Amino acid sequence: MKLKKENFSMYSPSKSTRSESNYPIFEKVTLDQSFDCEKTVFVQIQNRKIPIKIEKTEEDSLTCGWLLSEAIRKISDFLEKEKDLKSMKFLDPRKIILLETRDKILGIDYFLSCFEEKLSYMKDGTVLIPRFSGFFFILKS
Repeated sequence: MKLKKENFSMYSPSKSTRSESNYPIFEKVTLDQSFDCEKTVFVQIQNRKIPIKIEKTEEDSLTCGWLLSEAIRKISDFLEKEKDLKSMKFLDPRKIILLETRDKILGIDYFLSCFEEKLSYMKDGTVLIPRFSGFFFILKS
């Protein structure tokens, strides 16, 4: 990302009181987003991250339901290639019921459970973890 600086100087509309200075009154720093045409969200499975790319032009029309189905598709493709993970029965992509953030960000986790919500709030580099149905831990005391 490149930073762009815009300088603004002070002047008056009347010619007699017009004064322009050589130093900027304030600077507006903006990000040049010409290189950021997409953002990447990662789905983590067994310490491996699977990227899902989202075009910035489409992020207002794509939903959390689309993200879940795309994650299921990418995980299925990933497990077909990985022989060591394919033997783990609990990693069945058909049993994925939701995605949640690895960092337990409750606001984003809530939005991910609403399948009609848009993806415009997702930040670039967010790591998501799939949750599977029928997979529970039994704690022994």
